[in-house]
Parts: sequence; structure tokens; C-alpha cells
Amino acid sequence: MPADKAGANVGGEIILDTGGREDKWLPYVASDGDGFLVTWTDMRNDANGDGACDVGEGTCWDLGGQFIDGAGALVGANFVISSAPNNQVGGATYAAGRFLLVVNTVENLFGGVIGDVFRPRGPRPSLPARRHSR
Repeated sequence: MPADKAGANVGGEIILDTGGREDKWLPYVASDGDGFLVTWTDMRNDANGDGACDVGEGTCWDLGGQFIDGAGALVGANFVISSAPNNQVGGATYAAGRFLLVVNTVENLFGGVIGDVFRPRGPRPSLPARRHSR
């Protein structure tokens, strides 16, 4: 819920993603001072919900995002940040006028870390759907 400077709740819940199953976790929030970027791990493609990328499940855990303005309204639709094969987890931060997204592509508990830097009013981030080395 949005909060005022004293930390009191203002308004109601903000629903970020209603697509697929309700298996969304590891949320991260970054702010540019005017709005927010929220990212989360989305398990909608993990058909049996076991946390493993089984044959036929494709991308399993993907990374999603949503921009929110300072008043708590959604800015555009939520979007896929990374849908590389197997599993991804990650988050975002903001500094020096830009957001930084960091994604760990998990393959059998090992994987690479990829990232992307972009300006708040720039194009939506979308990390390559391929494995990167550490």
C-alpha cells in the first residue's frame, strides 16, 4: 500500500499482476524520487509448482516488472524483464539518474549474472533470453 512520509497507509492495495497463477515472490522496489519500479520472480510457467524447470515447462521462473507513478497508479502494463530458459531471480535499484536491473539466471543452482542500466523514462527493459557467464 502507498504510505505517507510518516509511514501511515494512504489508499488501498496496488494490484501489480493478475496474470497466470499467484506464484509471484521476491519483490524488489526501486524509486527515482517520482515513481517506482517493482520487480518480482514470476513462477506462472512452473506448471506443477515444484520450483524445478521440468521437461515441457519452458522458462519456469521469469522476472517481471511494473512501473508505478508517485500517486500509486500503474504506468502502462506489467512486462517481462527476462524469460531466459530455466529460472531467473533478480531485482532493481536506482542511482545516478538510472535504474539498474540485476538478474541471476539459475541453471541447476549455478548460473550467470546479467544486468541492464536504463533511464526512468526510457524504453522498457528486456534482458536477452540467453545464458551469460559469470
